[in-house]
Amino acid sequence: MPPSIPAALREIEAALAPLAAAQDAGRVAFLRNYIGTRLDVLAIPVPAQRKLAKAGFSFSHLEPAAQIAIWDGVWQRGRSLEVLGQALYYTSAIRDGAALAAHWPTLRGWVDRVDNWALSDGLSDLYARILDHDRRLVLPTLQAWNGDPFPWRRRQSVVALLNYARGRTNPLPAKTILAQVKPRLADPDVFVQKGIGWCLRETGNLYPDAALAFLDKNLHGLSSIAFASATEKLAPAIKARLKAARAAARRKR
Repeated sequence: MPPSIPAALREIEAALAPLAAAQDAGRVAFLRNYIGTRLDVLAIPVPAQRKLAKAGFSFSHLEPAAQIAIWDGVWQRGRSLEVLGQALYYTSAIRDGAALAAHWPTLRGWVDRVDNWALSDGLSDLYARILDHDRRLVLPTLQAWNGDPFPWRRRQSVVALLNYARGRTNPLPAKTILAQVKPRLADPDVFVQKGIGWCLRETGNLYPDAALAFLDKNLHGLSSIAFASATEKLAPAIKARLKAARAAARRKR
């Protein structure tokens, strides 16, 4: 019989507690500020977190559907970054695209608890992998999130299109990706702006000509944050040309 959600949550918290015992308050405060979260931060090193996830819990023998139901409850009720991280470690270990896509109705709701880039990036990896498997399932949601009031949904609407291009086996066309980026160029949220830069950089890894044409056309609409990320992997000569064009435009204003 599977444990109740409160029982599973207590089990996970109890397993994390000794790993956090040696962390000093200064380190905890630094990480909480760096990540920018209102959640508790236990400051447990990532290798220790991964080791715990690999060792599993009392419910790790259950069928995936039962485990996802438990992890969904843990995600919704967990109070620390590391507890939610354990949910991401479990779902990230599901390598089969169809198996992961089966849980899209649940996983797409996980964005509602995001308040920091670390959890957002973990979800982007999951969402991009499901998108790879079934774009008709996922793309309409990402398109709807593009204008959502919640900034972490808007960030997903661009970052989850590719996450990292090297991991995509069925990437969206450049036209589809860039059509998502364009409406967000003036987004006021710094993490959305960073997401725009990330998306443009990764688009360039797959579609260099289309990405460069987009940069040229929208050069003066890009924030400095998005521009820095979007151009970081470009050839030095191309990057220098784009920077010079932006500087010249600023002098004319």
